[in-house]
Amino acid sequence: MHGNREKAWQFERRKMVRLVSTEVVEVIALATGMHFTMHLSDIGVSGCFIDTVFPLAQDARVRIRLSYGLVVFETEGRVAYSQGKFGMGIAFDELNDGQRTALTLLV
Repeated sequence: MHGNREKAWQFERRKMVRLVSTEVVEVIALATGMHFTMHLSDIGVSGCFIDTVFPLAQDARVRIRLSYGLVVFETEGRVAYSQGKFGMGIAFDELNDGQRTALTLLV
């Protein structure tokens, strides 16, 4: 998410600062073990939105992985909402200090 990569800070209706991004993120559906590569739309400490025409069902448990160079952010969460052919909102499980640090270094 560095260099020429597109990013901008914004406030959402939930009042959390989130980074707008066009990064690729790996999503693993925990129930099936299926791996997907999708585009990350935005991310913050509480969750992210992933652009996809095939969103997973609401409440599906997922693991996401985002990396840049040697920095890796990985966490689990659930699909908080799906928006038809637009994407899905992922609510992260509580982040530990290492995950917060990795996220800070990536954004």
